[in-house]
This record gives sequence, C-alpha cells and structure tokens, in this order.
Amino acid sequence: MPHTPTTIGTKVRTLHPEQSYDAVLCVSPHHVTIAKLALRSLLHFSTARKIFVITAEKHFPQFALYKKSSATIILLDEDEVVENVSLSKVCSYLTQRIGNPDRSGWYFQQFLKMAICQRNDIAEHYLLWDSDTIALQPLFFFAKGNRILVTPKTENHKPYFDLIEKLLNIRKQVDYSFISEHFMIRKNEMLNLITTIQLTDNKNQPWPYTILDAISNDDISGSGFSEYETYGNFISQQKPNYFVCTTKKSIRKGSKLFGHTPSTKDIFYLIKEKNTFASFEIWGRQKNRKIFMNKIKSYISYASISILSAVLKKQDKRIIAAKKICS
Repeated sequence: MPHTPTTIGTKVRTLHPEQSYDAVLCVSPHHVTIAKLALRSLLHFSTARKIFVITAEKHFPQFALYKKSSATIILLDEDEVVENVSLSKVCSYLTQRIGNPDRSGWYFQQFLKMAICQRNDIAEHYLLWDSDTIALQPLFFFAKGNRILVTPKTENHKPYFDLIEKLLNIRKQVDYSFISEHFMIRKNEMLNLITTIQLTDNKNQPWPYTILDAISNDDISGSGFSEYETYGNFISQQKPNYFVCTTKKSIRKGSKLFGHTPSTKDIFYLIKEKNTFASFEIWGRQKNRKIFMNKIKSYISYASISILSAVLKKQDKRIIAAKKICS
C-alpha cells in the first residue's frame, strides 16, 4: 500500500517502489531566503528520497547547512545542468534576438526543470516544487493506478498553446491549466518530450534553443513558453487518463498577508487554517498595515495554543512543524 501521511509532523520515507520520488527546487538569486523555508518544509512534510537544489554556485553555502538531514540534499550548479546552455548564453540569445535579456532567468529556470530528468541519479518520478512555496501539510501525489494528482488552475495563456502546437503539433488537451506551484514529473516521459522537441529541429543545436526559436517575436519578451503546460498536454495527448485533478486549500499571495519572509507564528497560523501550501511571491505591492494586523492575528493564535499546550503538557504538532520550517 502507498504511504499516506496521517498527522502533522509525521515523517515517513517509505513508499511503494513505484511511488517513490525525488524533489527539485530551482532557486533564483531573489528566492534564496524563502527557498530555505521551502526546503525545510519539504524535509518535514514530503517523502522525497533526495532533494536537488539547483542554483548559482555562489549560493551553495546557504543550503549546505541542511545536508545532514533525513533526505539526501544534492546541490547543483545551474550552469552545469543543461548541456551547452547557461544563464549567460540564454541572456546572449535574447539580447541578439530582441535586444532585451530581461526574461532570460525565467526561461532558463524552465529548461533546468526539464533537463534534470537527464541525470542518472534522479528517481523515475521527481517533484518540481516552486522555491517560493512552503509546504504546510503532509504531501501526496499519486492516485490509484499510479496516476498523478494535479491541482488544476484556470490560466489560459494563448502563446503557450500556440508554441505547443507549433513544436509538437498538439492542441490543448484538457479544460484546465497545469501551471501550479508543483508538478510531479515522470522522468521517462520528460525525456521523451525533450527527444521529440529535438527531432523537430535541423540546426543541431541544444533543445532549449529549439524552444526559443519557435516562440514568436511578439511573445518571447513576455511569457512565450510553459514547461508545465507543454509537459502536461504532451502526456495527456498520449495518455488521456494519466492525470487526476484534486483540490487543495492553499494561499498564493502569502507575501500580501505576512510579508516576504513569514515567521514561525505566521506559518503556524497558515497550518492551523488547514492550508496545504502557501506561496510567497517576491513581486507585487504590499500593504504594511494589513501585514501588521495579520501578524498580530498569527501571534495571538500561536500564543494561545502555546499556553494551552503548556497547561496540558502536550506538544502541539502544528507548532513543532512551524518551528522546524522557520528555525
């Protein structure tokens, strides 16, 4: 039987062999601080065997502290993940093509998430987890028949599907979006997608440039490609019942509630409210008064449960989890 986490704080790393997985965090310079909380949340709430942290080598010391944990943590230099492709090379490509490299990091991160499947030491399934997202409950991703659970979204960005049709001759396959804060990938399917993309190109160039070449000039300076939409529709075209939709309570704009870096009390409050995960995006305007009021609310909630736990002489697992994530 597959492992199903049952209580806050439970940490079991035994899964059915077909449902074991690794996790992947791609961390940009702007997300290093929140990514450390995301990493600790995965260590606490996921059953990942290994967690790959892909980032610039200069950021390795920020994550080295967590290498002595229950899961194996592997630090990867982002410029060594995709053969013959680096952030500087993507910058050069966009500069030469449109004179503006601003979206280089955004495209590069997507290529990293795809290319990780080419490593021999990654599991058959690997979880892509956004580095600004904190897990708040035990996580599970597999449905009956080894199908994959997805959290459907409503986004419908036309340039993504224009590119998919141009590259793969596939139209939109489902009535929802695959773009979420996480996505469980099957290694062999992603390898197959990359191979299929390579076969569409006669320039003998690395496949990320095949993708970039296929994006129209009108779209490339914005959002012209989604690895999640491309992978999800590619699989759905071949295996219509492979994905199973599930609903999870979550917060996307955590930064508007508690600022960019939530405290132990803020995380406890989000757990108490039964959110499965919360994202803390670094962009967008914040209202300090609203954040201040929310922090008072989380402080009161945390203090009251702490006092109750002390009186009952029983530790609250939600407080334990929040402390582990923020310590």
